[in-house]
Amino acid sequence: MISLENGYFCGYNPQVSCAHWLYIQKEAKMLNLNEELFLLCLHEDKVTITPSAMEGFPFWLGAAILADLTLMKRINIGEDHRMVVVSAIPTGEELLDESLKKIGALEGSKKTGYWIDEFDFRPKKTFRYLCEQLLAKGALQRVEEDFGWAPPPSSVNTRFASAKFILKHLLRSRVLAHEEPDLHEIALLSLLKASDKLELVFFKDERKPAGRVIDEMQMSAAMKDPVAQSLQEILSALADRINEE
Repeated sequence: MISLENGYFCGYNPQVSCAHWLYIQKEAKMLNLNEELFLLCLHEDKVTITPSAMEGFPFWLGAAILADLTLMKRINIGEDHRMVVVSAIPTGEELLDESLKKIGALEGSKKTGYWIDEFDFRPKKTFRYLCEQLLAKGALQRVEEDFGWAPPPSSVNTRFASAKFILKHLLRSRVLAHEEPDLHEIALLSLLKASDKLELVFFKDERKPAGRVIDEMQMSAAMKDPVAQSLQEILSALADRINEE
C-alpha cells in the first residue's frame, strides 16, 4: 500500500530500497486497492484514463472493491462460495460503503461472480469520484478545472516523481527484484494480472515471468492466510469474467 503524507508523494532515491520513501509527517494517508488500480490506469501526462484501461470496466473496479472490503475484514466468502458481510462498520469511503450496503442487503445469497457483474458504475461519475479521492489523498492536484499529478513539496530536496511512477516502481521491485510484498501488494499485482493489465506496469518481455511470480505470491499467501484465500476466489472470478469479454 502506498503512503501519502502531507498530501504529497516524494521522489525516490535509487541508492536505497524503493520501499523507503521520504516521509514528512507522522500520519500517512493510504490508498485503497481500487484507487491504486485506477491510478495505474491514468495517462502519465494528461491524467485521463487510457483507452486500453477501459477494457474490462467495470469488472476490474468491482473486483478491486471486493478485495478492499475483504482486506478490511468487512466481507468474507463462505464455504458455499457466497459472499457474506462480517462487519457492517462503515469504512469512511463512499464507494466502499455503498458496495458494502448492497452486499449486506442480499446477505449470503449471491456468489462472487454475481457481485463483479452487479455493481452499476457509471464511468464518468465514477472516474470523477476516484480522481477526487486521489486529489484528497495527495496523488493529484488541481490544474485549472482539471487534474494533474501532485509534485513533492519544495522543502524536500528530491526530483519530481508522480504517484503512478512510484507505485509502478514499487510493484516492479516486488516482482522483478523479489522484494518481499505484503498482502495488499500481492492483491494489487494479482488484480492487474486477473484483469489482463500487466502492461500497465511491466514491459512486454517481462509479463509472462512476472505473471508466474505473481501466481506464486498469491498461492503462497493463500496457503497461510484465510483472507488471501477469499482474495484468490475474487481474483479467479474476475479472470473468468475478463476472459468472457
